[in-house]
Amino acid sequence: MALDTSRIEDDLRKLRKTIKKMPRRPTPGEIHRLRTRARRLEVELQASGLDAPLNEKWLLKQLAGIRRRAGKVRDMDVLTTHLTTVRVDGERDCLIQLFEYLGAKRYDKAERLHQLVKEHRRALDKRLKKIARVLEIQMEESSPAEAATSAALKSSAELETHGNLNRGNLHEYRLKVKALRYILQMGEETRNKEFVESLGKIKDEIGEWHDWEELNSIAAKILDHSAGCKLQRQLKEITQQKYESALSSANKLQKTYFRPLSGKKGQGANWNGQKASRAVGAVSGLAAG
Repeated sequence: MALDTSRIEDDLRKLRKTIKKMPRRPTPGEIHRLRTRARRLEVELQASGLDAPLNEKWLLKQLAGIRRRAGKVRDMDVLTTHLTTVRVDGERDCLIQLFEYLGAKRYDKAERLHQLVKEHRRALDKRLKKIARVLEIQMEESSPAEAATSAALKSSAELETHGNLNRGNLHEYRLKVKALRYILQMGEETRNKEFVESLGKIKDEIGEWHDWEELNSIAAKILDHSAGCKLQRQLKEITQQKYESALSSANKLQKTYFRPLSGKKGQGANWNGQKASRAVGAVSGLAAG
């Protein structure tokens, strides 16, 4: 699996720029870029093994902390957007109460993110520049590409052996799908674009369900309306619909890509002596590239 060094270098450069210019009152777009770029670089460094020779445990820890805080701001942005799509007659007060709660939480979490970024901004920029300087040297060796291929195969195998999907583990499943997609995108070329696109669609669909689940939970906690609140009832209905759709799509993905291929003995790729899934076969194909 030949690594796309220009992509990783570009991710480094974009993350440095995002951190340096992150304002005290970031827009939803700025939050999304910070969170996504931090997570992508985390996966790239760990999957390629580049974090080990560079001894960047501190950097990964700080990036994870920033990503989590940015994620909390992002949650409030997304939940607010979802709430604007809800139309319920006679529940204006409940809607206002929920909007005000989300707005206040967003302000508080954005301030916490600002303090963390401000505290570590210079050190992070220094570490990221260090990685950029040595990246070309490290990439000349075969070990990063081999490590990335191994990480992709391991991630695929974990998804292949994942238990039955349900409300309790669907979000965890999404995180594994998301990580595999990031690793595959590190390659110079993606031979099975359909596979990568399918991973992205499932990631987004499960993520949308999880957001509605969170909005429903917040509404149940803060609204002091009666049990007959039409807003809460509609949120529950939407959440259930999103869950059923996400679960169905995830099960379809599992059946299509993460179940052992049928066929005669000796056919198809193998992984640890077992008949390989379509996903492992696709990753193995990338390894040969």
